[in-house]
Amino acid sequence: MTIPEDIALTQEVTNWRARLTAVVTAAAGLLIAGNSAQIQTEWIQVSVLALATTLVSVGSLSLLFDIALRRSLYREVIKIVGIQRSVMDGQLVAIGKYRTVKWNEILSNKSHYRALLLEPVPWVAGNFHILLDSARQRPVSIEFMFPDIEAPYISDLAESLGFDEMTYKAAIDGCVAQIEKMWSAQKEEGAIKEGSRVSIKISERRPLQSLVLSDNITVLVLTGAMGREGADHDFAYVYFGDRQSYPSSWFLRQMERLESAPIKFENEV
Repeated sequence: MTIPEDIALTQEVTNWRARLTAVVTAAAGLLIAGNSAQIQTEWIQVSVLALATTLVSVGSLSLLFDIALRRSLYREVIKIVGIQRSVMDGQLVAIGKYRTVKWNEILSNKSHYRALLLEPVPWVAGNFHILLDSARQRPVSIEFMFPDIEAPYISDLAESLGFDEMTYKAAIDGCVAQIEKMWSAQKEEGAIKEGSRVSIKISERRPLQSLVLSDNITVLVLTGAMGREGADHDFAYVYFGDRQSYPSSWFLRQMERLESAPIKFENEV
């Protein structure tokens, strides 16, 4: 894609006032240098020549910058601003390796959580306590979506993630039991705010990526194009924006399409 000529940019970078100032400065330096020979006092003559040389240098460099470099510099700045505006419009606030995601900042003190997880065990082990902390402070809604261990796709999904099928199934089952146990323990202690709820649903269709929604923050996690191979690491995109605007609205719709999925566990305070 080529960048069309920008008339406003052309007018801005063709700064005749700056060029005229540069020419006058250089000319003044040359004029002073030419007349310095008439000065009889040596130290004054040296000082005047130094001033003249400075004026010529400044004027010449200013003219060179205005003619040769200003347009290029302005275009680079405009490109940077354009990229930043595009990123802001897309609500993208962070990208990088999955292990760099700051889950504590993303999950703390939120009210609505939805998480579609290809590999739920490490995520739940590392982050479910943060959701419970929120539930102790305010009513929360927590909805998990896990792969269906009885679905035909489970074998291929386990392999793509680098797991033995039976080990993968057992891990998901154990993760469901862990969530139920931790939630029930907090509920029995009366620590969870009234109106809070948690549910675990199973996806009958193969999920393609992990997706975590925490109020107005979205984390999209991608595995390698051919699964986890060699030294490949999961990659994450973090978005921040109103759920009524794109792309945050699109992420929300993806989760809402799973509302009718079978429920594995559900509880409400």
